[in-house]
Amino acid sequence: MAGNDYSKIGMILAIIAGISFIVAALFLFMAMSALSAYGPYASMATGILLTGAILSIVAGVVEIIAGMLIKNPSKRMIGSILALVFGIVGIFGGGGMLLTGTILGVVAGVLGLISKA
Repeated sequence: MAGNDYSKIGMILAIIAGISFIVAALFLFMAMSALSAYGPYASMATGILLTGAILSIVAGVVEIIAGMLIKNPSKRMIGSILALVFGIVGIFGGGGMLLTGTILGVVAGVLGLISKA
């Protein structure tokens, strides 16, 4: 790495964050299917889990795309901002495995913003 080019690290962290969000969404879908057996009172919890799973999938896909954009010097600023914003948005989808996805997404966005190469 020449100077303080943190774009490769930011790219890797953003992709790991995206994968973490998608895996968390799969766990939310499994919890949703387990709750569906408990009758009408589980419908509200199922709706909340469905919303969280969809939000987590969207955040995960955008994080992966942001990671790819961070590596491209001409689109690094856009990718960094997307990684930062969707890392924070991912909190509402479960945080991507105990906030791992959120922390990695925010760190990837910051690393992409401070990279100067």
